[in-house]
Amino acid sequence: MNPATDEILDYKKISWTLYNARKKAGVVKFSYGDGFIWIEFNDGRIYLYTEKVSGIDAINRMKQLAEQGEKLSTFINQNDKVRDNYVTRYAWRDGAFRKF
Repeated sequence: MNPATDEILDYKKISWTLYNARKKAGVVKFSYGDGFIWIEFNDGRIYLYTEKVSGIDAINRMKQLAEQGEKLSTFINQNDKVRDNYVTRYAWRDGAFRKF
């Protein structure tokens, strides 16, 4: 799977972790690895952020906030370097997560 070029996201191939299930939050799930983080927001959109695009410090901070279950959506929305600098995004359309 190459999310930079794939039109449809294979959602089941990502090992998701629930974000803070105790609270209503802007983030629902996340998944990360070496140099990247996937984030699913409560509106159903899924974004991929990478060190190359968003910066290593931002990705490391996002991973930390994801694990803490606090303030991840706030960090993204208040940080211009992160908010508009993602690799790709997907939304549920026509029975699949499609790039938009």
